[in-house]
Amino acid sequence: MGVENMGGKILKTSMKEKVDQPFELLMASVKSTTSRYTYKTHYNQFLKFSGMKDGQQLIDTTPKKLTEIIIAWILELKKEVSPNTIPSYLMVVKSFLEINDIELKWKKIKKFYPARVKKSGQNAYSTEQVKKMLSVTRVLQHIALIHFYCSTGCRVGAIFDETTNRPLCIGDLRDMPYDCQMVTVYPDTIEEYKTFLTPEAVIAIENYLSQRRNKGEILTKDSPVFATFHGKPMKAESVKQIIKRAISVSNVRGQTKNGRYAIQLMHGFRKRFNTIMKLNNSVNDNAIEKMMGHKNGLDGTYLQIPDDRLFEEFYKGMTDLTISSEERDQITITKLQNTVPKDQEIISQIMPKVMTKLREELGLDKITPESVDTLSKQQLQNLVKNFVVN
Repeated sequence: MGVENMGGKILKTSMKEKVDQPFELLMASVKSTTSRYTYKTHYNQFLKFSGMKDGQQLIDTTPKKLTEIIIAWILELKKEVSPNTIPSYLMVVKSFLEINDIELKWKKIKKFYPARVKKSGQNAYSTEQVKKMLSVTRVLQHIALIHFYCSTGCRVGAIFDETTNRPLCIGDLRDMPYDCQMVTVYPDTIEEYKTFLTPEAVIAIENYLSQRRNKGEILTKDSPVFATFHGKPMKAESVKQIIKRAISVSNVRGQTKNGRYAIQLMHGFRKRFNTIMKLNNSVNDNAIEKMMGHKNGLDGTYLQIPDDRLFEEFYKGMTDLTISSEERDQITITKLQNTVPKDQEIISQIMPKVMTKLREELGLDKITPESVDTLSKQQLQNLVKNFVVN
């Protein structure tokens, strides 16, 4: 047990309960969930490199020694990360020291910053690349994670809020039409937003949850959607390791000339979501920003889109977000079914023929909502009726 004197009061503290107070002071000044995750990650990386045990030992170090350590870290980072990201690593260290009243000669330190280079890692994962990732794993947890990030476009930290220490819970998923689900990200916080799961993503997650139930885990609405094999909420670092293994085995990421990957490990999923949605001219741009958790300008701050309207926009781009070719066809069939009279029971039998005919008439290998939209509702009805008559 340790003993501290605070304001005349003697407090007993267990060594196991010891808190890194200088670091907590920094975290108290950071409001954004995403920023808190970044700060915590980079702080721990610097702490490990410095050989210090905690923030107090850092601020007890002389400014000269701290400067030497920081410069050495910059030189090490140059070997490991993009030159463009190094300033963000140092910003965390600078913020930590400044909030703890430690002043260094940053003008001198910045002389060691590398020159910026043309950005890489801006590409999105393609559907074929995602298929390869899924093909190299049979672990239901891994399959569910890949589908989750492909469908929602969430940041990696969405499954666990570092600010509130709250995981994404089963109760944060809500059933929607067409076998989809709505996901409430960062619920009950200022950063809360809604996005959605495709039918195949819903199935993948339900298969994973069923496996956990079969192993004896009692799941409630407060249970984490994604958990470690020990039953604890899964965090971003674990997700990264899983995706990194899938990518390594499937070999889906190329490298640029400077050794940087053309696709960022996790942001590639988010980039895919954004690209697919924005290439679909029928999807409202403000809705896309909402589904990605962006708050850009006055529209982003004040515009409120009802959940059902937001889902309508998601549904427009859902086919292209879907990975499985069979699932894509099924979504398109559902859309076609909505264009013809509901009392025609034979529709389900002739739909495969309709899809084949559509491919022939449109000259396409695959049918998408956009290609279907080039035909009028009357043309679609006539096409279906021709098969019904025949």
